[in-house]
Amino acid sequence: MKKENGENSLPSQLEQQMLIDEYADTIGNNLTDADKAYALILDKIIKADMEPGSLIQERVLMDSLSLGRTPIREALKRLQVEHFITVSPRRGMFVTPIAIRDINYIYEVRMELEALVIGLAAQRATAEQVEQLEVLVDEENLRRLNTPYEIMDLDREFHFLSYQASQNHFLQADLKRYYFMSQRIWYYGLSTMKPIEIGIREHVDIVAAIKKGNTQLAEDAIRKHISNFQKNIKEHLV
Repeated sequence: MKKENGENSLPSQLEQQMLIDEYADTIGNNLTDADKAYALILDKIIKADMEPGSLIQERVLMDSLSLGRTPIREALKRLQVEHFITVSPRRGMFVTPIAIRDINYIYEVRMELEALVIGLAAQRATAEQVEQLEVLVDEENLRRLNTPYEIMDLDREFHFLSYQASQNHFLQADLKRYYFMSQRIWYYGLSTMKPIEIGIREHVDIVAAIKKGNTQLAEDAIRKHISNFQKNIKEHLV
């Protein structure tokens, strides 16, 4: 997997637009060029097209994303604040390495915030949101998943929909950032992980608890899901 500064494995214009549209769905429309740059660069970092520890060059990003220097810089500053990028004086800007210590910290935060948001979802989810979650975890739908990437996409859709069901946009924003951090770790370790270890079927218990309106049951189910995934990730990366 040879990638340097985002030069290889560049998304096509269609793929870039799909990523931008998907990001718009999560934060609303009317995206600025800086928003678009953020979404595209974040995707490259998450999927290891820009590998952990690699040097970031603005010109390469400007050329590959067809965006100007100002939106690229604004996006990079935001990614630095969110710890996806690290700046080293006199050396430059780098994709933040993945450290086992950071994995622990990320999952400590996710464990508590996910339990909170799922508990709220059990109290506040609309009938339509519950139905959408049930469709995602339907056995027939799960059998159609053939690759880890498809499983990953479904997992993200499931978590983002459950965040929305909490009806708390502050929690949604925070949890999406930590989910992206987890997703980055997931992609990094994907070459050695088997789909069964991702725990996609644990979603069934979470949805059942939300549908019942049982806050404690929902919180217990999501804690189990997050804990199992953290354990699998650490076993493959240590």
